[in-house]
Amino acid sequence: MKNILTIFCLLAVTAVQAAEVNATLDWANRQIAAFAVHGVVDKVQVVAGDRVKKDQVLAQLDQTIFLQSNRKYQAQVDGIKPRLFDSKQNYDQALELYERTVLSQVELQRAEVQFQGVEAEQVAARAELEIARWQQRHSILVSPCDCIVTSSSFLPGMVINNENQTIASIELADVSVMNAVVILEPSMQLKLKQNVQVNVAGKNYQA
Repeated sequence: MKNILTIFCLLAVTAVQAAEVNATLDWANRQIAAFAVHGVVDKVQVVAGDRVKKDQVLAQLDQTIFLQSNRKYQAQVDGIKPRLFDSKQNYDQALELYERTVLSQVELQRAEVQFQGVEAEQVAARAELEIARWQQRHSILVSPCDCIVTSSSFLPGMVINNENQTIASIELADVSVMNAVVILEPSMQLKLKQNVQVNVAGKNYQA
């Protein structure tokens, strides 16, 4: 975008010289926010030009699949708990009987294998549950900083599938830093690293 900047430059001499120049402004720090999981866009809560706070919701995918996945794997974890308790109890009893020479080694190994099998099921179910929780967290897109929304390509109903290169995103910019490109005349006698005051829309800034 084009803007007129009024720049007041304090030079090495005692007088203050002022010059009005054209400048092109652009955001210095841009960030891209995109979904890390697949799904269907349910809500888009910002548009270009909106100012957002850190962790503010920008958009979210339909939650149906994510909620059901969580319930499915939570049920599996809960269902394994009593079987794990029983198999552990059976193994402890078998070990005690084996040490008293009442139980054969084959029967002890059978009880041990059964316990280890149920234990492995529990580990796998917990891992699936953690993945489901991670996917649900990332189905809600939040702002990484206090920013301004510069563009958004999300639409409700859009299918997000990064494997098929259907990549949509929201572009954000840090509102506290901008770059200004100006063309200065040699007669202005500005020096590198010299402090200047910049006036944008009636407000002064130190640059």
